[in-house]
Amino acid sequence: GRLGTEQSLIVGTIYRACGSMANFFKGEALPEGLVVVVPSVSGDFVASLAVDLLLENVPGAQRVGHVVHPALLPMVGNAPPTRATVAAGGPAAASVVTAGEVYLVKAERLAVVQLRSPLARSGRGNFRDALAAWLIEVKPSRVVVLSGADATERVESQLAGTQARCVLSDGLQGEAEELNKLECPTLELREPSSAAPDGIYVHGGGIARRLFHACTAGGLDACILLHFCSPGDNQREAHALVLVVASWLGLKPAPSTWVTPLAWEMSFAPQQPLAGLY
Repeated sequence: GRLGTEQSLIVGTIYRACGSMANFFKGEALPEGLVVVVPSVSGDFVASLAVDLLLENVPGAQRVGHVVHPALLPMVGNAPPTRATVAAGGPAAASVVTAGEVYLVKAERLAVVQLRSPLARSGRGNFRDALAAWLIEVKPSRVVVLSGADATERVESQLAGTQARCVLSDGLQGEAEELNKLECPTLELREPSSAAPDGIYVHGGGIARRLFHACTAGGLDACILLHFCSPGDNQREAHALVLVVASWLGLKPAPSTWVTPLAWEMSFAPQQPLAGLY
């Protein structure tokens, strides 16, 4: 069908972004037909935590490149070792990590983008368009956008029960029943508004909604998998979100055997001693 006004504007912006797309990703060319998982960075960071879990537990994840964009705030640090590396007597920190990286899991036909720092507000739209242009060039079988959503903005029907939700493009509507079985029902639509003219309301979800539309406007099958969150420690919510992702995509090993990254142990400082404190 004919594109609406918002979708037409998105398509035009994407193709303008394609001119600078070569500077967005630095690394090995990805094969076509992959599932690409992308986190939408937001205040709760649940999407980035979910990607941490994927990279820790899915065997064979190899870094193949970096995301480079002026809106992605600079960050560099030691790469935290995986538990498997430590158990095998490997080095504690063999490399460095940066703000944006891309990993490939050949056995699973999976690519994972990890974003470790926030986006500058003034460049958020340009980053989204450059990311969408790169995804269109990669030609994945589907794009899975992970996101959090502000729990204080839930409607009554969302207060009880599972806190995961999905938004599916037309080409993935046949997956709705399977995701519902995984306790990830379709996100309830709201009355159209300036914040969500299409009724897809993901308050606190960063670029998730607009990235989803940019991908679908570019002809890609895409979905948003989100979890309602509150500020603070969202490790539990990340586990719940990645359980949906791993089960839906059939990743191995089974999520029930997954472990948390070592880096998480110091995220909120060690537990206070219960005895001898006073």
